[in-house]
Amino acid sequence: MNMLRLALAQKIPLGIYLDQDDEREMLEGYVRHFVDNHVVFEDLDENAESYGEVHFELAAILDIQMGTRDLANVAMLYENK
Repeated sequence: MNMLRLALAQKIPLGIYLDQDDEREMLEGYVRHFVDNHVVFEDLDENAESYGEVHFELAAILDIQMGTRDLANVAMLYENK
């Protein structure tokens, strides 16, 4: 939860692996909101175009990545839109 709070407060992109996501292994984007155990996440493609919001529970998170080169590239593209 601390990583999600930090990412939300400082607008840091995350890579989140979910155990319920059948279409893709990892979501990349920004935490838009979370309350209790529910997360609202803006999912982006490699060109920082939005796939839309994804809603999931904290318990569904398998792993979180922060500060990778791919996420830095997505952040740079997203900020320069």
